[in-house]
Amino acid sequence: VSKVRHSLEIQDVLVDSNVDAGDYTTATVRLENLGDKKEEDIKVTVSIPELGVEESTFLDELTNNELDNEDEESSGDVSLTFQIPADAESGDYEVQVSVSYNKGYDSLEEATSISVASANVAETEDSSVTVVVEETEEEESDSTDFSTALRLGFGILAVLIVILALILIVRR
Repeated sequence: VSKVRHSLEIQDVLVDSNVDAGDYTTATVRLENLGDKKEEDIKVTVSIPELGVEESTFLDELTNNELDNEDEESSGDVSLTFQIPADAESGDYEVQVSVSYNKGYDSLEEATSISVASANVAETEDSSVTVVVEETEEEESDSTDFSTALRLGFGILAVLIVILALILIVRR
């Protein structure tokens, strides 16, 4: 039984299952060469078509398992980082992974899903928040007290350094 000359397999696709809109996330794709030939310039694309997100990268090469070369691997990982649009609505979206190899003659596809939490808070007529900040004399006093304590601390530190220097001079 002979193996196929060109054959890759997507072993795993790892992506955060929950992401907030506007955040960055990373998808890691693990590939294995099951064919007889070494594959070079393997293009991996991760996309979320509904959100207009698409990132691509290349994996230089994957050898097959039977080649006796310690420097080359028959499997490899590719990680792509992309940003979920800040205006994305909450919901589940399909993440599509496509792999193109053998000079573009062969390809693989796999899909997983990602759950996006919207960064937009729905505004209603009844929901309004007013924040009023008033500075009172007590707050001014607290900041003055802190400033005074800080100056006092630095003064004490300076005196201790001078005393230490004098002790070192006297000991000689």
